[in-house]
Amino acid sequence: MAKRKSLDAWINDALVDPDKDGKITMMSLVHMVAAQQQEIHCVKFGSDKTWEASKLAELFRGKAEAFAQDLPGTQMFMLMAWYGTSTEPQSKQPFSVSVAAEPNGLYTEAPTEQGKLQMKMRWEETHLTQIFRRQQVLDDYTLRLIEHQSKMLAEAQNENRDAFNIVKEMMREKITDDHTRAMERLTYERSSTERKQLLKFAPALANTVFGREIFPQSTADTALVEAVAEALMQADDKAVIQIAAMLGPTVAGPLMNRLQQIAAEKAADKKEREALAKTDHANGKMRPEDDAAGEA
Repeated sequence: MAKRKSLDAWINDALVDPDKDGKITMMSLVHMVAAQQQEIHCVKFGSDKTWEASKLAELFRGKAEAFAQDLPGTQMFMLMAWYGTSTEPQSKQPFSVSVAAEPNGLYTEAPTEQGKLQMKMRWEETHLTQIFRRQQVLDDYTLRLIEHQSKMLAEAQNENRDAFNIVKEMMREKITDDHTRAMERLTYERSSTERKQLLKFAPALANTVFGREIFPQSTADTALVEAVAEALMQADDKAVIQIAAMLGPTVAGPLMNRLQQIAAEKAADKKEREALAKTDHANGKMRPEDDAAGEA
């Protein structure tokens, strides 16, 4: 859609139009009534005065508005420009003037069909003007309402995003803390197991280092037997059978009995750990091994 050209811009172009024959000599304002023209004002250009486009636009529009102030509806005017020695206008610019006068009942139309038609046209024009004004008010209100709702929606979205970020950060901190505590517990359990194993071997090692019975030999032998039993538990069945055959039934029998006792103790300890893990899981705590496996 072409941009609307103002009266100032048209006059400014007309004053220095290089496509015309000669310099501008005159501008005339006429009132358009059907096919008839009525001259309202005329300005002749000479060398004694310089005109500005804005001043001319203000002059002609003021003349048009003053002429149409008591006329009903929208009135059409034409601004024409003459150049050189031409006797006909070489440039024209129509424009309208709307008088926002409310009907006051003082209009007088002739008691004829033409007067009746004029009164009907004036009434319809006034009615449409009122409709357009009301629609403009509704449109302005709707635009303000949409703008207000859009602003509120943007603020709500920002608040929801901030709240989500806060909750996400709190969850991340909780997961990190739970994982840290679980790793510390696992480290403690592992170190406790290592210390427990070292303590089992302490009597035998002490007796060996000092060359004499620092601890009762039965205590040292028990630690060695338990170590052998645990090693056999890690071996496959074929290797256990071969070792049992090598030891003979006299030694293998008690050793296998001790192996069963250690296996029962290990099973009981494992069952206790699993029960503790289930309790932690029910309380919302995550074991390190479950976390590493990706379990919920």
